[in-house]
Amino acid sequence: MDSSSAYNTYMVKKKIDDLKGKKGWGTELISLYIPPDRNLSEVTSYLKSELSQASNIKDKITNKNVRACLRTIIQRIKTISKSPENGLAIFCGAIPKMNLRGTEKIELTLLVPPYPLKTFMYRCGDTFDLSPLEKMLAVEGSYGFLLIDHKEAVVAILRGMNLQVIKKYTSGAPGKHSAGGQSQRRFERLREKIIKEYYVRVASHATNIFRGIKDLAGIIIGGPGYAKEEFLEEGGLPQDIREKIIGVVDTGYSGETGLRELVERSEGILKDLDYIKEKKLVKEFMRKVVEEPGSVTYGEREVISCLKQRAVDTLILSEGLDKVRFTVKCFECGEPFNETVEKRDVVKFKENILERKCPNCGASNLQAIEEKYLLDELVEMGEKYGVNIRIISTNTEEGQEFLSAFGGFAATLKFPCQTQEET
Repeated sequence: MDSSSAYNTYMVKKKIDDLKGKKGWGTELISLYIPPDRNLSEVTSYLKSELSQASNIKDKITNKNVRACLRTIIQRIKTISKSPENGLAIFCGAIPKMNLRGTEKIELTLLVPPYPLKTFMYRCGDTFDLSPLEKMLAVEGSYGFLLIDHKEAVVAILRGMNLQVIKKYTSGAPGKHSAGGQSQRRFERLREKIIKEYYVRVASHATNIFRGIKDLAGIIIGGPGYAKEEFLEEGGLPQDIREKIIGVVDTGYSGETGLRELVERSEGILKDLDYIKEKKLVKEFMRKVVEEPGSVTYGEREVISCLKQRAVDTLILSEGLDKVRFTVKCFECGEPFNETVEKRDVVKFKENILERKCPNCGASNLQAIEEKYLLDELVEMGEKYGVNIRIISTNTEEGQEFLSAFGGFAATLKFPCQTQEET
């Protein structure tokens, strides 16, 4: 996935989350999906026909709101000369304030899907129909992991960016007996019986779990020592599950620590998965921080400065970056400056800015003239300077560490650069 499509997918997810929270009265929310090969003038004619039919709606407020939405969509489409290569998704609705009838405000959202739309769709309802977009974003293919040794086993599923532990098992088998003679042989037979029953139990449960995953693309078996081979030989996995096994991997650990190791050691098998690519990207960045500090940078001022110096090769941003960047202007000296605040502090910042003094002239005449999500601001700068852009999720251990340790923004560099003051 290239830089622009990765960011577009992130923005589509963000807008879907926002649209899910919208609810109207009756059939006052319109969802319109336009495939890239659909002539926009034909769509406009279709909407005009719907506008004419909407005059028959009996409820006066619904009649008014639906017609207003249709007019808004028609006017917006007229400003578009050509449909994007993936088509268009348009959502327009009369959204009430505080869920009170008669307080509706027309809201319109237009977005480009991450993949081409196949069919034209027009829907009216009390919620937006987001199913075509959600299907596009649904990850195809899950992978099963089974880590096992003589003492414990873990079954997990990797889907997209989420690695979920489904079940843990313990064998209950005692450690090896150090005494000799008949006692030791009886002990070993008992231990072998317990472990064999444990293998059969794990195989049975794992089979039920894996058969319940409809899009299961493969299974990887792993663990320290030779227990995994014994399990495959004695556990009794059915043929349909065996056919799904795409790798058997050695690990140094068991339990959840071993599970993480198993996923890492499966990189060669799963090299095309975004989960693996993201982990490798963040690990490589962290390696460079220690071993090649001149080849990377992090921190808001540092990254922005290097972007402006055209020194950035790849811009790495966390989807958990929840900050807003304000442009503040002094209406005495006219000097603007930027300030970044956490999203939760936006209201407080706007209230306090009127009481603050200008850092340039000392006057108390400041006003926030622009606000934008920092992630969006950085992406726009990245696109302006033609750099690669990677959006990192917070669903991996590495992604969480990247956000907490580096603030969620960093860059790999074409050449070392010095941080400069913003201009």
